[in-house]
Amino acid sequence: MKYISLFLILITFLFAQNSNPENYTVDENKWINENRLIKIAVMDYWAHDKNKESLHTSILKLLNKHGGLHLVPARYDTWNEGFNKAVEGDDIHGIMGIAKSKERDIKYFDFTQAYDFIPTYIVVREDDHTINSLDDLKNKKVYLKENSITNIMFEELSPTTSIVKQSSIDKMYKQLSSSNEADALVAQNINEYDLQKYSLKIVKTIYNKYGETTIAINHKYPHLYNIIKKAFNKIPPKELSALRDKIWDSTKTEKLNLSSEQKRWLHNKKVITIGVQRSWVPLSYEKNGIPKGLSIDYIDLINKRLAGKLKIIPDTFKNNLDKVKNGSLDAMTDITPTNERKEFYAFTTPYITIPHVILTNKKTDLKIDGEKDLNHIIIGVEKGFRTPLSIKESAPNAIFKEYKNSAYAIEALSIGEVQAYVGNRAVANHILKENFITNLKIASNVKRKGSVLAIGTSVNNKILRDIFQVALNDINEKEI
Repeated sequence: MKYISLFLILITFLFAQNSNPENYTVDENKWINENRLIKIAVMDYWAHDKNKESLHTSILKLLNKHGGLHLVPARYDTWNEGFNKAVEGDDIHGIMGIAKSKERDIKYFDFTQAYDFIPTYIVVREDDHTINSLDDLKNKKVYLKENSITNIMFEELSPTTSIVKQSSIDKMYKQLSSSNEADALVAQNINEYDLQKYSLKIVKTIYNKYGETTIAINHKYPHLYNIIKKAFNKIPPKELSALRDKIWDSTKTEKLNLSSEQKRWLHNKKVITIGVQRSWVPLSYEKNGIPKGLSIDYIDLINKRLAGKLKIIPDTFKNNLDKVKNGSLDAMTDITPTNERKEFYAFTTPYITIPHVILTNKKTDLKIDGEKDLNHIIIGVEKGFRTPLSIKESAPNAIFKEYKNSAYAIEALSIGEVQAYVGNRAVANHILKENFITNLKIASNVKRKGSVLAIGTSVNNKILRDIFQVALNDINEKEI
């Protein structure tokens, strides 16, 4: 009887150990049973795969697996919104991806161990050579994101720096590029493509305690804080290491239906250069050194699908043609697929089609009703465009004079150097309006197709053309 009792006690002890493998206290187990759903804030803009799985959500899954918990991610579009909800602590119990600070510790949260590290970057304008370190920002103005750890970093390390708070990193890029309100921006999540787009550069990468990311649990939930600490200790180091080693940024392309070969090519290609036009307003142009226009909007949408690998190179259309052909440029926009070009270039399907028009002087005696009436007429065209080939099919005796860009060609018509201009209707209308040219008119539409714009690569780089095509196919009408 004595042995049976001892056996029953041992079985009871072992059962209790197995039913509580995390060694939670009675109060902690009670809290878990009363809170079957535990919401932790995560940011939707953090790098994730097609299933919205990220380093942060994977950490929650490990804690659930090894801690017997029910942690679920609550997704937010902005850090400010997620942070404020976690501070309130009503529906949201805590927040991921947050650095510990004394102020946050006292006022709002208890912090777990760090599960990741994110460096901090100092970003300035490309032509700035005066700022190279945190010390150089003393007595200067910097943009910081609201409620980010960088605010606390400056309070503690550089209190003489004046802070200008912004609600998003996108606003910080734009403001730093377009105004002199601040000397630099400091942030942890930097996109290389946006730096290039806004003519900015990283001058310093900072590694300090402010880059350690943890889970912060609202002070209202002390039991949960202790529970998660114990669950963290149960996660095997190998499983944590495997998550940290995964390159989550590369999964931005997973939503695209790419082949294995295309994925490998993208993985090995760190930067993809794409040429745009400098002065083809409103489709592709530079303003204050920043590429703009409808074609640029398409590049931005494609770049979001290619993990920010695209680097825009503004130049003339003719130079872009030459550089893609000789391999010094990976791709170009604004190119019209033609049989003549197929020998050297591979094309996506067109992303936009705009009719061409014929401009003449309002006082001219010329009677023009289409290309057929352009025989023996001196026509201004942009260098590198296939306009002459197209016109000569209907007017073989037309005379062409090439100019650096469409603006120069239209100006030549305005001052009488040429008798007509043939080109893109949107571009022509914009140039007339912006330059207050009032002595010209649209004499006729061109009967043939106008600007049928596609993305072109070298004929020897069709894999890149196919990747662009997959990305273009993924863009929906609401995004444009």
